[in-house]
Amino acid sequence: MTPKQFKALRDECCEKAATDCAAWAKAHDLNALGEKVFLIDSLVEIARRFFMEKVTALQARCAALEAKLATVEAAGTKTIADSYDGVFRRGASYERGRIVTWDGSMWVAIRDTANEPGHDDSGWRLCVKRGRNARDSR
Repeated sequence: MTPKQFKALRDECCEKAATDCAAWAKAHDLNALGEKVFLIDSLVEIARRFFMEKVTALQARCAALEAKLATVEAAGTKTIADSYDGVFRRGASYERGRIVTWDGSMWVAIRDTANEPGHDDSGWRLCVKRGRNARDSR
């Protein structure tokens, strides 16, 4: 039975007297149809809740990513050239992300540090290891 047919039957039923309506509904099996409509409505509600939960989670994730992007954009785009401080200087303090050369190698600060690169727990990570001296190609 289509929804249009159901509406027509419902309207016809409502026009009948109250005493005849129950008998008429039983004859047209409206109880079974009503159960199907209720089941469909229930499934639609379950699907709506499921998708709203997923959409809400995605909206929260997008908001977090947009906030992170705004922070990065506010800080300005940085390249390695912007982070390179030259040769390590004793007594200088370096912020996380700063890059120096020391003893022929390149190091990146993994936390704020004033320690000399190349030692355990110094706050530096080796980026490019020192190589051998080049030979004269002549």
